[in-house]
Amino acid sequence: VITLFKKLGIKEYSYYQLNRCYRTTIEIINYANQIFKEKFPKKYKLPKAVLRHGEDIQFIKHSKIIENIEEEKILDLVNIINTEFKKGSVTCALICRDKKQADSAFNRLNKYKDSIERDIVDYSQQDYKTGLLILPIENAKGLEFDTVLILDINKNTYPDDDLSLRLLYVAITRALHRLIIIENRNKSPLLI
Repeated sequence: VITLFKKLGIKEYSYYQLNRCYRTTIEIINYANQIFKEKFPKKYKLPKAVLRHGEDIQFIKHSKIIENIEEEKILDLVNIINTEFKKGSVTCALICRDKKQADSAFNRLNKYKDSIERDIVDYSQQDYKTGLLILPIENAKGLEFDTVLILDINKNTYPDDDLSLRLLYVAITRALHRLIIIENRNKSPLLI
């Protein structure tokens, strides 16, 4: 924006850096800041959560990615999702790295739609209001959910590069109240 002002010949302007986060809990924003503080541009201030505390971040370990996970582990995931709805979540998102992974997760979980206490919605539907939305990170930007589950975090899906770091930041900061990180296989170097 500042570059545009200069090109347009606008000489007087004010620059304010907004760093207050009203969306998410202090625990979630502090966790995000721990991951990103070393790589966050030094000229920017890290966001600060205000107003409210919440639950600690929950970590779940699976040995396989969603495509290959055992049915028993899928049922565990269904139980976790149902628990979140029982805690009061109206909106719950299962955020995946890309569309292929989101499609795979939707296909695996949709078999259990009668066991999940709310509708399961995939990212292609335009009228999502409540239930479990399964979507890639690229579709999550700008949205917020009571509970966010981030699926299949490992060194292959989230290697130590800038794109993965930015995508993970978007996924983490979509959570309003609760964040559940599902890790598998080799730990991503981005997680702490």
